[in-house]
Amino acid sequence: LPSFWTEQYDTAADAVAEFMDEPLGCSPGSYLYSTAASTVACAVFEELEGRPIDEIIADRLAGPYGLPTLGADDPAAADHTKVYASTDNEEFDPDNQSWKTCGGGMQASANDMAEFGMKLLDGTILTDAEREAMWTPIGSYAAGWDVSAAATGERLIGKAGANAGTNTYWRIFPDDDI
Repeated sequence: LPSFWTEQYDTAADAVAEFMDEPLGCSPGSYLYSTAASTVACAVFEELEGRPIDEIIADRLAGPYGLPTLGADDPAAADHTKVYASTDNEEFDPDNQSWKTCGGGMQASANDMAEFGMKLLDGTILTDAEREAMWTPIGSYAAGWDVSAAATGERLIGKAGANAGTNTYWRIFPDDDI
């Protein structure tokens, strides 16, 4: 495993140092999914704010928008889900997510995820124009979101995520306010 999968990082900038010298996966302006790119974005936020990303998430997103369980993944938290191997259903220790807080290393309750989705739709967190810009795809992917149509034709915005022992898919049907 790469060292950044097992090391504990206090900041995104510390994690970025592990892979900053790697070549780009694609040319600027084209698309390639990259968890590492999300970590770089976190490091930029840290530089702008002068503090770690977990504090920024708490103070700028979780607190103001009433999402108390939203934050950097913390497997030691009392309400953290347990993870199990798919082959034998044995519980195991979750992977360290500190290197990718903004790219799959956050946790939240199902209720807070639903609240976050509703607040995206109703303009509480982003304006309509900001939200639509975020959901405008390059191909089928847009700023971290899958953009497609459901089998019945409705516009579907989704986010898939998986870490060892977990798998999540979140769907938003913006034209139906769901």
